[in-house]
Amino acid sequence: MQEQHMQQMKGVLAEREGNSPHLKISPYQETEDIQDFIEAFEGIMKIQGVNRTNWILRLTPLLSGKARTVCTDLGTTTDYDGVKKAILEHYNINTERCRRKFRSHVWTRDQDPTDWIARGVKLVKRWLVPENGMEQVVNKIAVEQLLYGLPQEMRIWVTSQNPETPEKVGELIESYDTAHSCLPQRNRPKQDHGRSKEFPRKTEGSTGNKKERKSPSEITCYKCNRKGHIARNCTEKTLRAKENAEEVICWFLSSVEFRVD
Repeated sequence: MQEQHMQQMKGVLAEREGNSPHLKISPYQETEDIQDFIEAFEGIMKIQGVNRTNWILRLTPLLSGKARTVCTDLGTTTDYDGVKKAILEHYNINTERCRRKFRSHVWTRDQDPTDWIARGVKLVKRWLVPENGMEQVVNKIAVEQLLYGLPQEMRIWVTSQNPETPEKVGELIESYDTAHSCLPQRNRPKQDHGRSKEFPRKTEGSTGNKKERKSPSEITCYKCNRKGHIARNCTEKTLRAKENAEEVICWFLSSVEFRVD
């Protein structure tokens, strides 16, 4: 059935193109990046001035494996955008994947800087798609930063929902909060997920290994051996450093001869 469909497409292509020159495009290999191949194909089609309604007829014979199967299964010869979308979805190519590839684009010594930069520009355009307007570019950057600021478990779930706007991120946070009760609700006292901050009161006759807390006047600093504060709050070291600095300055001034012209 697939071969019959291919023969039919070749016949239609020959009738429509007549004596137009044959496009020399290397067939797609499974080891290639399918998105790179499709973009290169589209560039050649535009340069050659091929009508967009004929692109599928040009593309299908060049594909192989899963890509060709997806293309032929759709059974259309004119809806190129629909075929392209189906192929990219089959290879799990989406906004998040494009973003990750751009963020992980790192230069190495064996790469030509110009080629590396050109590749980076291509990757960021795949992610942000600037031709669709500035608003969606801003939304994508905002969504990325908002997701980065979420707790890990929440971020994983919200990201999996592929939010496209900051407003959608907010809705998903509320949905996650409601379902998992991981954040305090309004008008509800905050819950402490760590250790209890209350100390058990010691009753008469009870025994325990915990020492009673000393009053500030009984606390002794181990740095200066003075009472009333702990080592963390000790100012003795700071005062001594200041005194030493003043002594050094005085010595320096007394040992230098100043010239007066």
